[in-house]
Amino acid sequence: MQSVNGKSKAGYDKIRRCCEMAAADGFEYCWVDTCCIDKTSSAELSEAINSMYRWYRVADVCYVYLADVPPNLGTEGARQAFRKSRWFTRGWTLQELIAPRSMIFFNNDWVEIRTKGSLKSQISEITKIKEEVLEDADSLSKIDGPPYYKYPPKYKAI
Repeated sequence: MQSVNGKSKAGYDKIRRCCEMAAADGFEYCWVDTCCIDKTSSAELSEAINSMYRWYRVADVCYVYLADVPPNLGTEGARQAFRKSRWFTRGWTLQELIAPRSMIFFNNDWVEIRTKGSLKSQISEITKIKEEVLEDADSLSKIDGPPYYKYPPKYKAI
């Protein structure tokens, strides 16, 4: 990342901006999943997904960069762009949503959208993760039925 070629690599700007944000928030270190996981190796990807919950759980804050959510959309436009973000379809989004105690969402200009806490109803609608789980991952052990998922009304648990 520090070499001349590093700046041309995919994800460089995301990593740079994340580091700047973390430094501004008083953190000495940050962990970015962009360069920590070799997505071409199914074994490494599987291992990473299985261990990511621990990383997210011990994080002081999780910054979520939504590359496909542009700025200046207005309230309704921003809500729709957030809802349709590809981020919600990634393999490790579930762990990233449940584990962190603090999570801040940013648009593709690194402008803060809102926090997980203030978006929990919308996130629950998108993902079907129960709001109490989004609020507190420790509540997973106290929930009856599927551990974190609300079945849509037209479906029935088997």
